[in-house]
Amino acid sequence: MARDHNLMRKVIENETPKRPAGQSSGYHLLTYGWLVDQIIRHTDEKHRGIGQFFREEITKPNGIDFHIGLNASEEYRVARSVLPTIVELIDQVWYEKRVAQQLFNFYMAGKVIHENF
Repeated sequence: MARDHNLMRKVIENETPKRPAGQSSGYHLLTYGWLVDQIIRHTDEKHRGIGQFFREEITKPNGIDFHIGLNASEEYRVARSVLPTIVELIDQVWYEKRVAQQLFNFYMAGKVIHENF
């Protein structure tokens, strides 16, 4: 489903707002890319998706090694993100006060989200 931009367009078009208009923003990081992709596809005279548009108009002409979407043959270059273990988190909280502050902020943000939805 995610690779089918026409299907994703239809899914997004058929969604109804979850909040009253103008009161808050509700676009999620998982839908934002598809929204931008559709804007590019509908405004670009060649109807390219965001990955192709970005590559052909920005990165390739400027010699920039940056991708939006990546061929399978290039996936070995992608950095892997992994969650820290609980021991690593405790260690970081002990030595880095800013990590403790971030954890507190995440906790509070989750609490606010949970209470409002």
